[in-house]
Amino acid sequence: MAPPTPARLDGWKAIAEYLGRDSRTLQRWRDERGLPIHRVPGVKGGTVFAYASELDAWLRDAPIAKVGQTTPATDPKPTAQSATTEPTMVPSAIHPPVAETSPSRVSMRHVVAFAVVVVMIAVGTGRWANSSSPSTAAIERVEVKGHSLVALDANGQQVWTVSPPSLAGAAANVSLDNRVTEAFPVDLDADGRREVVAFARPQLRPGMELGDTYALSADGTMLWRFAPEFAFRFDGTSFNGPWRIRQWLIPEAGEPLWMSFIHQTWWPSFVVTLNRNGQPTLRFVNSGHIEALGRVKTGHGTVVLAGGTNNEYNAASLALLAEESGTSTSPHDNGLWQVCDTCPVEGPLSYFLFPRSELNVAAGTERNFVHSFTPYDDESIDITVRERYSPLLRAIYHFSPDLKPESVAMSDAYWDAHAEMSKSGAIKHSPEQCPLRRDGVTIRMWDAGSGWRDVAVPYGLTTSQKHS
Repeated sequence: MAPPTPARLDGWKAIAEYLGRDSRTLQRWRDERGLPIHRVPGVKGGTVFAYASELDAWLRDAPIAKVGQTTPATDPKPTAQSATTEPTMVPSAIHPPVAETSPSRVSMRHVVAFAVVVVMIAVGTGRWANSSSPSTAAIERVEVKGHSLVALDANGQQVWTVSPPSLAGAAANVSLDNRVTEAFPVDLDADGRREVVAFARPQLRPGMELGDTYALSADGTMLWRFAPEFAFRFDGTSFNGPWRIRQWLIPEAGEPLWMSFIHQTWWPSFVVTLNRNGQPTLRFVNSGHIEALGRVKTGHGTVVLAGGTNNEYNAASLALLAEESGTSTSPHDNGLWQVCDTCPVEGPLSYFLFPRSELNVAAGTERNFVHSFTPYDDESIDITVRERYSPLLRAIYHFSPDLKPESVAMSDAYWDAHAEMSKSGAIKHSPEQCPLRRDGVTIRMWDAGSGWRDVAVPYGLTTSQKHS
């Protein structure tokens, strides 16, 4: 028969065994979430204890935060998948507290019981050292299987497997889909141990895609989950979501997580950062979808790139955001209807508008958009602007290390399509006679010091040494 649950648990070890978590996790819960831990008054060395009834009540009544804010972990415990499981230990709290038992009254039965526990701890310690424990194995990658996230070590062995709670607004049987769910090991708190961040984006029904962001500790404990609850008003019309995860930047150790979201139906989008506790900070609002995020290091610091399209100007767009800046909004001219009434008036570091290509205009298709970024060793960068429904038709803008446009070149597939449209009469000149080759492109640029201005970008192929 299992021993009865003790009323009082003495020491981090006993509390950790009772809750099935390591001491480090419990200390974080105490500091961040109010786990009821007490200290023995007048005793040096940080002696702590807890009451089982208080812990049970805390687990049962821990508040769930609003969607879009930190949601604390109340998920089922992770399942370890090691070859040798951790032995079940007799809780140290079954011993009488020191303050309640004097040395002169300790019986032989207590001495024998104590000796047995010491032996079990010694044996367990030996087995622990030789096992692949979920609290010590380093996570190298994460796989999605069914509705579970599976953390794997460098040898491909399972460290833990966790089934996150159902997505916000989803039925309980909606599974994580490995085609649209991605998970990465990330050292969120820069302590040398990697946690896991997962992005889930299943289609709940045709045309309806939502998602959550999950963060799990190195031992598989659910730390927080995030789904945005932002609202914006453009020209008197409110947009409250639902918001879809679009892009993200995997952070370096201790850095915030950058993410972009787009409206499920309409054109507003925004960028947020999440700190190690999952708390969001709004960083940028755009009058059009943000399709790409990137990060480059310059002589003036790290800059985050937010590329996509702008519905106000019917053009592809790129915002440059200072990594440590506050909230900003895509700039606009007076009188345009997609003005954000509830957004900050500050603009980003700079903002670029890339015109629709000749093929795009001739075909009458949806505007092109900034698709991706390619950094180089000399701190220059290529900005790829792609046609919406023709992935190979691209314009490549080369930006200098100080992030100014230097040249533009079109892909071979672009010129092949140009030749076909010239033959059909949709375009009135051949690729060789295209004014683009002679005149280049005029883009629009905005910054706080100069406002809007036109920038001429010559046509030409510029190459640099890529990053490895």
